[in-house]
Amino acid sequence: MEDEKVEEKIRCLIEQARTTGKPTKRRRLVSGIPSLFQIIKTKEQADEFMEMLNRVFNKVP
Repeated sequence: MEDEKVEEKIRCLIEQARTTGKPTKRRRLVSGIPSLFQIIKTKEQADEFMEMLNRVFNKVP
């Protein structure tokens, strides 16, 4: 009996969520795109990352 009440409440919540009219955003992993693309968003971040790479490859302190 308690289980049925919980299931009914869940069904009501699901139905209420469907009828809000708001579009849903599905989060998904971007396949085929390197993970750096997901991390580096601005030109400043990209420039800083390139500087760090140059220091490592050229062994500059």
